Formats: sequence, structure tokens, C-alpha cells
Amino acid sequence: MALIYFRKAGVYVPANVLHRYILWLVGRAIKERELREIAIGLWSPELPSTVPLKVDEALATAYSMGLHRGWIRWDTDGSRRQIFDADRRKVCKVQKDGALLTVIDEVELRKQLGGLSPRIFQIHESHMAYVEEWVSVVTPRTYSYHDLDRIRLALVEQLYRVEEWDVGSFINDRAVPFSDEARESIPELVSRMGLNSLPVSKVHGDLVQSNTSLTKGHKPVLYDWEYSRSCVVTHDVWFYLYHGLLCARASVELSYFFDELERITAWVLPKSVDLIALHLIHLYEREALLLWNVNIVDSSFALERLGESIKEARHLLSEKCIALGDVNCGISYER
Repeated sequence: MALIYFRKAGVYVPANVLHRYILWLVGRAIKERELREIAIGLWSPELPSTVPLKVDEALATAYSMGLHRGWIRWDTDGSRRQIFDADRRKVCKVQKDGALLTVIDEVELRKQLGGLSPRIFQIHESHMAYVEEWVSVVTPRTYSYHDLDRIRLALVEQLYRVEEWDVGSFINDRAVPFSDEARESIPELVSRMGLNSLPVSKVHGDLVQSNTSLTKGHKPVLYDWEYSRSCVVTHDVWFYLYHGLLCARASVELSYFFDELERITAWVLPKSVDLIALHLIHLYEREALLLWNVNIVDSSFALERLGESIKEARHLLSEKCIALGDVNCGISYER
């Protein structure tokens, strides 16, 4: 099978569906008013002299599960390879080597989500793969409070089932382990928040703008559930804010970020809670996921950036303690 590799997009396209891939790129660019999507998708085409064996295996798995021609996105930053059906009806996801979480766990979770998640047609347990519906959507590219609130309401109705976890259970009985620094700091952070336990639930785990879409009827559809796990229940909406405001727009005032965080987390946490402490707990949760993921993809840049955010949050908390005259704060901010 002749394959064309588009280096910038990290996509292998069989020659016999190249025209369908280009038509999809053009249609997507027009719909999203992003002409650069065409340039990215067609950047540096080449006929590779050697193709990773796993490319052929992933394509063969997808075809055996009912995809009649398609292209594969190889260099993704998640734990799944993605094969897109040329007829734009289905997407096959195959687990990468080294991924610790199975697709079975993800499929079981998504059964309860209804239209919040693309429908799964078929699962192939031996290949750790499944086929899901290709949904035509309008993707929000920038942070929007209204979009986030719509998504939050859908998650509350369909996903979040809050349990009260004591701090010891939270930091020790985890599928994704915390760093030593996090284990040492989280109990005191919880105490600073004035809580005796933590409201924990299964969450999406990677709720960024590019993983969220709205149908034409403005109903949310969420993608890429492979990092779903138990976290403090506000993790998803916090990460949507963090990624959309602090990561994408570095010039945003921190006071604005915390105002938005208080506004969107008031549904589950008292308004008097220490938001810097909550922010730091969620940063540690994100760090744990990236540390777990480092054997699957290169997370070094994301970890470096997250480390700076952790250092900044600890500094803010330390300054706040000094301002309040709290000599028992106990949290230093050196990393």
C-alpha cells in the first residue's frame, strides 16, 4: 500500500484516498474559518522509504472493524492511534504500546454518557481498539465561559458522581500516582481549604478546547476520554480554564483567572474555599497524569511548563501566608 506522509500533521494517507483527505481538510478549514489548517495538513508531503510496522497493523485493525479506507494520525499526543474513515462516518482508535489504561475501562465509562460522547460501534479487545462515530461538529477554538458552563451542566447530569474521599485515600490509592512533593503538600492544602474530605468523581481528565465541540444544536460533545480517572470533581472545569486562560493567553491577569474559577466551581465548593490551594491541588493532579504519560509520549515540555505554574502557585500561597501573618503555613515554593 502506497502511503504519503504529511510531517507537520503527523498523518499517513494511503494514495487511493488522498483526494478525500484533501477535501476533508478544505471543508474543515472553511467551516472553522482556519485556512492554516490546510497548510498544516499538507505540510512536507513525502513518500517514506520505510513505514513503521505499527502503521500497517493499525490500518489493518481498523479495516477489519469496518472502516473501508482511511488515513491514520500517527503522531498524536494521546495514548491512542486514530484512523479516520474516508467516508467520514467512523474513527478507529488503537491503544499505543506502553499505555497502562485499557480501552475496556474507557468504553465502560462512556456507556453512561449518551450524546455527551461519540457513540461506540465496536470494540476489539485483543487489539485494544474500538470504533466510534465521526460526529460533525463546530469546535470552540477559544475559551468561553458560556461554553464551559454548558459543558459543566452536561457533565453534572451525565458523568459526575461525587464521593467523599479522605486525604489519605486520595493521595495513596491512585491509578496515577502523585509525586513526593504532591503527597507532602496536598494534606495541608486540603486543610487550608477548610475541608475534612475531598469531593472526588470520575472526570474527563483532559478537558481542553480542542477536545470539546458543540453540535449545531449547541449540545456539547467531548472527545478523547482515555485519560478519564478519579480526581477532585472540579478538575475538568479547572483545566478548561487553566488551559484556555493561563496557557493560551499568558497575559491574562491571575485575579481574572481566580474570579472565573470561583464562579465556575461554586456549584460544589463553598465560596470561602482557598482557591489558590484548590488550583495547586489540580496542578498536582495534572502533573501526576503527565508523569504517568511520559513513557507513551514526550511530555517534557508540558511538565516544564506545569512546573513553573506549580512554583508560581506555591509562591502565591506563601506570600498570602506572610500577608496574613500565618507562620504555620509550612509550604515552601522552591522546586
